[in-house]
Amino acid sequence: MGEHAARGLELTRTILDQTHPLSEFSPEDRLRALLFHLRARAGIDESTFRRTSTIDLGIPEPVVTAVVHGDIHALRAASQEHGWPTLASLLAYGGGLAADYSSLAAALAEYEEVMMRPRDRRLLPVSRTMLERRGYQHSAQTFLVDPTKAATDPRLVTTHAELVEALKCLRIRAGNPSLRTIADRSVHIPEGVDPAKHEPRSYNTINKVLRVEASGPQMIPVLAFVRGCGVTDATELAAWEKACSHIAIAKRRAPLAPRDRGSTSSGPNPSAA
Repeated sequence: MGEHAARGLELTRTILDQTHPLSEFSPEDRLRALLFHLRARAGIDESTFRRTSTIDLGIPEPVVTAVVHGDIHALRAASQEHGWPTLASLLAYGGGLAADYSSLAAALAEYEEVMMRPRDRRLLPVSRTMLERRGYQHSAQTFLVDPTKAATDPRLVTTHAELVEALKCLRIRAGNPSLRTIADRSVHIPEGVDPAKHEPRSYNTINKVLRVEASGPQMIPVLAFVRGCGVTDATELAAWEKACSHIAIAKRRAPLAPRDRGSTSSGPNPSAA
C-alpha cells in the first residue's frame, strides 16, 4: 500500500514532464496542463466544483473561474491579492481536486515562475533555443540577458560530454584565450577555496579537460581551467567542483550495475544435488 502511494506521488510530475517538457513549454502552459489534469482526475463537474470552492472553502470567485477556464493570466492577476496559500487550498481540498503532495509541489514550481517579474525571469538559466521552443520567439520581451550564462552554468551539467561542452563555452566567453594563457592564469588561487583542490596545471594537462575520457573528469585540472577562464568566485568554483564530483561518481557506479546483477545467486543447482 505504501509503495503504491509513493508511486502515485510521482505520477503527476512524471506525466507533466513527459507531455510538457521544460525545454518546449512555458510555465503558463505547464500550469494550465496540470490544472486540467487535476480536474480530469478528480472527475468533479463544474457546478459542484464552483459551489464547493466558494461556499465550503471561501475561495474568491476570480480564482475559481481562472482555474476552471485554465486562464493563467487571470489566475496571475487574482493571485496578486490572494497568493499561493489560496490556490493551494483550492487544489488540495479533498472535496474538490484533492491534489496530492507531488501535484502541489509541481504546481508551486510553475506558479512561482508564473508570478515572477520579467526582470527576475531574465536571471533564469534558460537558453535562447528553449525560449524559442516555448513560443517566445515572436515576443518583444527577452527573459535572458546573456544566453552564455546557461551554456556555462555547471549546475545544468549532468554528463561528462556536457561538462566538456560547458568548458568550451566558458573558454569562448572568456575571449578564447590560449591554453598557455589559461595555464598561466590558473596560478592565481582566490581566497576562500580549498587549496588542496585548487592548484596550477600545465597547458598540456589543462588541454585534457576538453576531451571526454573513460576515467572521467579530473577535478584539479578542470578547476584550473575554470580559474584560467576568469572564474574566481568561490561559490561558482564550488559549483564546478560539485559537477565534477557527481559525474565522476556516476561514471564509477555505472559499470557496477550489470556486474552486480550478474553475480546474484540464482539458487541451488538441481543437477548438483
